[in-house]
Amino acid sequence: MSEVPTLYEWAGGRAAIERMIGCFYDRVEGDDLLSPLFPGGVSATHREHVTTWWCEVFGGPAEYTERLGGYPAMLAHHLNLKVTADQRFRFAALLSLAADHATLPAH
Repeated sequence: MSEVPTLYEWAGGRAAIERMIGCFYDRVEGDDLLSPLFPGGVSATHREHVTTWWCEVFGGPAEYTERLGGYPAMLAHHLNLKVTADQRFRFAALLSLAADHATLPAH
């Protein structure tokens, strides 16, 4: 019996997560509800940090924790943004669309 892969491995590793995050933020930048959270657009550094976060969340290397402070640091970046319920829902919807657009495995 083979070992069950992590979501990180199943998705295709960092390259796949990076594609997904790129597709996601490309959508965010054009979205009327989420783009105001990123005046001037989403920086390459932000995209890299978020890619590193999702890699870790999906079971990949713990680089976000090791390099960027882990969950407490990520939470601190978002505490004062006053994200609404509608924005949270849109975030999830666009992330799902981005996974499809980035051709992550469907099953």
